Amino acid sequence: MSSVPALNEPPPSSRVTVRWDSDCTDALVQFLDTHPADCRVLFNKSKKTRDMTIDEPSPSGNKTKIWAAIAQYVFENNEEYGSVYAEDKNKFAQAVSNRLNYLRGKYKKFRHQFNQTGAGINPLDANGGKNLQQQVLLTFPWFEVLDGLWKDNPVFVPNTISSAPGMNHAGGLAALTKGKRGGQ
Repeated sequence: MSSVPALNEPPPSSRVTVRWDSDCTDALVQFLDTHPADCRVLFNKSKKTRDMTIDEPSPSGNKTKIWAAIAQYVFENNEEYGSVYAEDKNKFAQAVSNRLNYLRGKYKKFRHQFNQTGAGINPLDANGGKNLQQQVLLTFPWFEVLDGLWKDNPVFVPNTISSAPGMNHAGGLAALTKGKRGGQ
């Protein structure tokens, strides 16, 4: 029996599924937190607008190269994935892209909870907001770091939408709050 794989067999790395444990996700989030120029490229919807507070150019330049840099940072010396990473770096760059999409979706979901009026918080509970934050951090421990990166990014901030376009809600409010006496 030969140990040489058959011609039709996929390479060993294609059989590996990247499972994002906490350590790998921690490393990914740490990379994002320490590379603001790369974040600007990854998470900016428009290439015409840019954050003027970040002077440094992105060393990678495009998303594919940044995903590859993140994959190297996360997986190159990882005990479980290091040798497989060396065989198929593109697969791991794609895994980074997929994980970023997952994190973005989770962040938006939790951010939306904080933006809801009341957000299920009992107004009599002085620690209600903190409790909601603690609940989020228990299930999504990267929220605070990602919030620091994404909270001012229009791609992540929910759009404000009027319930009835064209309605003058401010004028309606003024009419409701106007006193019944004369012009008061």
